[in-house]
Amino acid sequence: DFWLGQPFQAPGPGFYPVAFLLKTTPWLLVGLMVSLWLLIVREWGVGVRSQGSEVRGREVQFAFWFFALTYLILMTIASKKAVRYILPAWPAFYLLAGWALYQVSGVRCQVSSVRKLVSNRFSIPLSQFPFLSSPLRVSASRLFSRLSPLAFRLGLLLTSYSLLLFFTLLYHPYYLTYYNPLVLGWRWAPQVILVGWGEGLDEAGRYLQNQPGKNVSAWYYSIFPLFYRGQVKGVTPSENLLTADHAVLYVNQVQRNIPDPNLIRYFRDRRRPEYTAQINGIEYAWVYPGPIASLDRPDPTPQYPLTGEFGGETHLLGYDLSSTPRSGEPLIVTFYWRALATPPAERFVYLRLVDAAGHVWAKADSPPVLGFWPSTRWQPGMLIEDAQELAIPPGTPPDTYRLEAGLYDPATGQVLPASGQPIGPGGGLLLGEVQVEWQSSSAAPDLPYHTDTGLAPNIHLIGYNAPPAVVATGDVLSLQLAWRESGSWFSFSSPTLSNRPVMFTWQPMDQTQAAATQFDAFPLPVADWGRGAVLRSQHEVIVPPALTAGQYDLWVSLHNDDNEPLGEAFVVGRVEVTTPPHQFDLPSTAFIPASPARLAQSIDLAGYTLDHNEKTLNLVLYWQTGAALTTRYKVFAQLLDSNNQLVAQSDQFPAAGQRPTTGWLPGEIITDPHSLNLPPDLPPRVYRLIAGLYNPATGERLSLEGAPGDAIFIVEVKIP
Repeated sequence: DFWLGQPFQAPGPGFYPVAFLLKTTPWLLVGLMVSLWLLIVREWGVGVRSQGSEVRGREVQFAFWFFALTYLILMTIASKKAVRYILPAWPAFYLLAGWALYQVSGVRCQVSSVRKLVSNRFSIPLSQFPFLSSPLRVSASRLFSRLSPLAFRLGLLLTSYSLLLFFTLLYHPYYLTYYNPLVLGWRWAPQVILVGWGEGLDEAGRYLQNQPGKNVSAWYYSIFPLFYRGQVKGVTPSENLLTADHAVLYVNQVQRNIPDPNLIRYFRDRRRPEYTAQINGIEYAWVYPGPIASLDRPDPTPQYPLTGEFGGETHLLGYDLSSTPRSGEPLIVTFYWRALATPPAERFVYLRLVDAAGHVWAKADSPPVLGFWPSTRWQPGMLIEDAQELAIPPGTPPDTYRLEAGLYDPATGQVLPASGQPIGPGGGLLLGEVQVEWQSSSAAPDLPYHTDTGLAPNIHLIGYNAPPAVVATGDVLSLQLAWRESGSWFSFSSPTLSNRPVMFTWQPMDQTQAAATQFDAFPLPVADWGRGAVLRSQHEVIVPPALTAGQYDLWVSLHNDDNEPLGEAFVVGRVEVTTPPHQFDLPSTAFIPASPARLAQSIDLAGYTLDHNEKTLNLVLYWQTGAALTTRYKVFAQLLDSNNQLVAQSDQFPAAGQRPTTGWLPGEIITDPHSLNLPPDLPPRVYRLIAGLYNPATGERLSLEGAPGDAIFIVEVKIP
């Protein structure tokens, strides 16, 4: 059974009152209320005298009410409930309603008035005919006065029947689709009680009859062939829904989550029906295209075609987007995988929404087809249509983002190597750009910590994630903050914010003065948020390289152009800062590069050391900067042949990640060792060794200052 939005075995005492309200008519409700009112007034009304016939009428009405209500109470006590079980009470209700309306139409005061009016009108004309005797005039007057209430009631009866017939024919031929329009029954009946007796399957069958593919999986599979000439399979096992040319879901099947709640959710939330059978405002059947997994399905024509490959196991032919991405709404991304080989282990799909700086704003991880067609069932040549859901959190600022997708082993977390498209920060393929639209929302942020601190009169900090307990100078802390616009409707002005109003302050535990500050901006101007809206922001807070070791409080505040705080400051965390040893002298063993050059942002290669054997080239680079850096760059060292073809390379953060560029002090010498593995069949000749830095988020290299190029020529290397 189904009750209040979920499958339920014993709906409880509220089932039949709700079912009665949904299935009754406005006329019946009015008639029953009138019947109760007449019984109460005539039984307990003050000064009301009843004749014998009226007493007998009330006794009959009491008997009908007693039968109907007793029956409903007994059915409510029973554990199994269905709308059809209350049908025996319906004739009694209709008799009570009809009798009550009849009584109202024949109230004596109204009939008496009608009699007097008709009698007066017809007695005047008759008196004008002198040839008619007085007794004849009296008889005619009495006849018309008696016929008048009968005509009134007959007219009322015919009008009622005409209206009832008209409203009944509105539901032809699907009479069971009726739900009380007085309470907008068609709007909420599918969310409350079990709906559907096969209505709409005929429309789905007629639609499918004109579509290619004759293999259908449908609910009521024994009846559906009456409407559709083709092969029909049931919805169990669930594999039928995934391999059929079309899948037909029915409303009461969906309500009861047959054959599996997750499979129903997969179809209803992640896939788009190509046809919907809607009757009298209710969707009864949905036709979904297929198959989801097939060995003989030709290549599709996705909305965004691709040529990506993952680990030699599968091709990504492309993907579709369900709608325009909006903050606070789920985005459905449908991938088309062509299997190259059966994976040796289970594979999961990950999907990320990343900005130009590499910040992840939304992420999702799921097995293909929500686990109903796992990668271990993939066969070479099989096409799998896989719909993934990416929930974009409320408050995500409007911007141009990139989707990153990949496959990984859930047991080890190892990402499969990807090729054929640009590689994202997580090792997957960077898909096309998506423009996320702003949608104002007051939903609470999904962040680990919550507060409600007014950092400005109209801006409150309401959520954040705390920094790590122990950090090193040069580390970049990824802080996520959630803000709420809290201005009053009666405020006529807002405080003026700086262009970079968010200020992070490092304050030592034993001091009152700040040791260092960093400024950042909101991703969306406050004026565009909306009243009471929540905005999420992400910030890369650099642990300043000049800090000394010790404990610090990290404060966040808002300020204006004069650096004056606009409200309270808030501590997002207390951290222990460690510092690496610093070296400012170039080792005497170091050599000067063959072509000394300076990279952008005042970065110099001060020197190098080099030795090599048959298998490895061991290189140590000594970097030096003249100014603080705010970007974590990667170092590349490459060995090139005479045609500038790559022979060997090393690609890593400085000192294997121990000395990020954001932690370099001006004038400091940074020791950065690299190991380049040489190919075993490398021909003996002279090669060129170059090095440089690049931004891993964009892949863009730092250019040389005052000279063309983006790499420093170190030395020629002779391989014997």
